[in-house]
Amino acid sequence: MTTQYTTLNEAGLLKVTGADAKKFLQGQLTCDVEQAHITPQMGAHCQPQGRVLSLFYLFYHESDYYLLMKRAMIQIALAALKKYAIFYKVDLVDVSTDFAYCTCDGASPSLTEGVVIPIKNQRNTLIFNKLPEKIKEALLALPVADEKSRDILEGIPQLYPEISGAFLPHELNLVALNGVNFHKGCFTGQEIIARMEYRGKLKSQLYSAYLETGTQPDLGSNVYANESNVSREVGRIVNVSLCEKGCYVLMVVDKSHARNDHLYLENQTDTFLNILEQQ
Repeated sequence: MTTQYTTLNEAGLLKVTGADAKKFLQGQLTCDVEQAHITPQMGAHCQPQGRVLSLFYLFYHESDYYLLMKRAMIQIALAALKKYAIFYKVDLVDVSTDFAYCTCDGASPSLTEGVVIPIKNQRNTLIFNKLPEKIKEALLALPVADEKSRDILEGIPQLYPEISGAFLPHELNLVALNGVNFHKGCFTGQEIIARMEYRGKLKSQLYSAYLETGTQPDLGSNVYANESNVSREVGRIVNVSLCEKGCYVLMVVDKSHARNDHLYLENQTDTFLNILEQQ
């Protein structure tokens, strides 16, 4: 199988160092920090009320921890984590511009100068640091990955500032994606999240959809259903990506309305969101 590389233009990286780094992160993140020493972990940092503030892949490299997320989320993640970091011997640094990022589909990566983060199936994210100029230039020359469309079709959520703090981990399908570990001990927001896991009834769920429109909806836009001729808010948009003749949409929608044939956005009552089967 031919290996295909594409560059990522939205990736950002937050570095966590210091004597208390592991203890600090273990008490904040939904994923098990110990497991990040073995393989990268999808994880989240949540409010005490259990809503997701930032979403990332955590990995351990050369004695330090790194959180890979959308670059637009770095400052939000920093501000939230720093509220707790003052009680620990840790340093949090935005190192996004120190690295280069790309994805690899197909065979195992032949470029070995970086960190390989397996995302799903044949797809890997590669992170490179301190590369020779020729390799840096080659990475910059790669085609840009249509990462948004791929994530939406695979049902993988990404967080942006517009929706930070809007959803519970269950609503973003993080539990099914192994982004929450209930056996690692306490973490911020755990009580609310565990209650949903063991005693709650999840009303809203993550869905991929297609919208036939040439105008990209705003992140966080409300989704509506027509019920007895009354327009009712039933969900919100998590991610969007323009595609041929329309756009792909990732949204959290009330499960009782998910199969409604008339899900739409505000002021677009004649253009409907068609839920897709996850690839």
